[in-house]
Amino acid sequence: MAKPAIADEAPAREPTLALESAYLAGFSTGGMAILWSLPPEQSQWYEKPELSPHGLYHRYLENISKGPVWDGDMRFFNGYGHIHSGAAYAMICLNNGYSALACTGYANAVSFAWEYGPEAVIEVPSYQDILMTGLVGGRVGIEFYRWQKKLEANGGMLFGSTVIGSIAGFAINPFGKMTRGLVELFHEGPVVEAGMPLYKPATDGKESLIGYSWSLRF
Repeated sequence: MAKPAIADEAPAREPTLALESAYLAGFSTGGMAILWSLPPEQSQWYEKPELSPHGLYHRYLENISKGPVWDGDMRFFNGYGHIHSGAAYAMICLNNGYSALACTGYANAVSFAWEYGPEAVIEVPSYQDILMTGLVGGRVGIEFYRWQKKLEANGGMLFGSTVIGSIAGFAINPFGKMTRGLVELFHEGPVVEAGMPLYKPATDGKESLIGYSWSLRF
């Protein structure tokens, strides 16, 4: 069986990649807050900076000046966590109609921006995180995208069940499902428009039309 194509299958209804990226950044920041609250043995963050603008900025400059390094994080973070994050980045891009090459670049760019952005406040940038997230995760995302297309072509069913299909679809692209859901809820809903024409009295035998209108998206 031929592999489903990547590009030009179904162009995005709107240019939502930027919006979905913004929501993804929000989810990532929330995840970072959860990790911050965990014990160091679980989060692998043993030296947290002082929670003040000066403390955070000082630690950020210190960390980026030291990195990148080969870290000693648990396999869960360096393996599953970063790979799945990279796959999510790539799939968000692919679902917006971009090519596999462009989306691999996007996954690497987001990975680098995160590693040298918010996460650098906590720890020194890591070679493993950058490589596993962008290169490996981006490639995994392309395969996940093909699996997603196969599910869609099968009516969303897996092993004859739409329930199992829905669970599998969410498992391979959880962030994409959530970000696209938020975009559709707040930015792509149907528009209801209404208005009222008002006629200006005729002058010199001419009548002009003025008015107002409003729209509601939900």
